[in-house]
Amino acid sequence: MAEGVSLAAIIIYLETHPLIAVLLLVLAMIFLGSLLRKLIKIAVVFGLVLLAFFYYTRREASEDWHVQTEMIEKQTIELGKERLDKGVELIAKGKKGLGEADRRGALSRVCLLYAGRESRLVEDLDAQILGLA
Repeated sequence: MAEGVSLAAIIIYLETHPLIAVLLLVLAMIFLGSLLRKLIKIAVVFGLVLLAFFYYTRREASEDWHVQTEMIEKQTIELGKERLDKGVELIAKGKKGLGEADRRGALSRVCLLYAGRESRLVEDLDAQILGLA
């Protein structure tokens, strides 16, 4: 029986019975509307899950960055102090080879960055070196 039914026969039947064609069209629209509504609900739930995930990971990342910046700051301070001590030693060695006027001219206007926040003039360092010698 299904062998005798063709697409042309269905179209002719729907043309002769327009009420059934309208009912089938309304049924198809209802089906597509409910499918679209379900897809929108799924998209909203998925969006909320993504927002919660990004909020959670951003909070962990910001805490992690805070810890990392503190560690880097401590390492920078330690390395800065080591380099400052090494610089004092090198200046003391160089002071022995240079005359007093050459040393004063070379050290008068050089700036140091200390711990990334404060800048000090080498004149302060020069005063410390004179106290060491």
